[in-house]
Amino acid sequence: MSEASFIPKPPVDREPEKENEKKFSFEKIDNPEAPALKEFHNFLGTIFNPSELEPIESYQEELGRKDSDVHFLSFIAKDAKGKIASCAYGSLIKDIFAGRFIATEASQRSTGVSQKINRDD
Repeated sequence: MSEASFIPKPPVDREPEKENEKKFSFEKIDNPEAPALKEFHNFLGTIFNPSELEPIESYQEELGRKDSDVHFLSFIAKDAKGKIASCAYGSLIKDIFAGRFIATEASQRSTGVSQKINRDD
C-alpha cells in the first residue's frame, strides 16, 4: 500500500442526542459522607469483578483529603427512574480533571451519557 492510498478518516465527533440530555440527571460526589457514595459503590460492584473493586473506605479516604492540591470527586448520571446509568471517578488538580475511570451500564452505552458525564457544561 502506498502512502497516498492510506488516508485516515477524521474521527466522528458525536454529540449526545438532545433527548438523552433530558433523560439523565447528574450529581457530583465530593464528600466522603455523601449518601450517593454508597449507591455509586454498589453500582461499581455491578460493573467490576470483586477482585477489581476497591473497598468503599478507599473512596471515602480519598474524598476526605483536605490537605493537598488534589481533590477527588465522582460524577454520577441517573436515568429517569433514578437508577445510575454511568459514573466517572478521578481527581481535580488545579482546573484539570484526571479521570481514573468511567463506567457505564451496558444498556446505556452509545447514548452519549458517558461523554456528557465527562464534560463540565
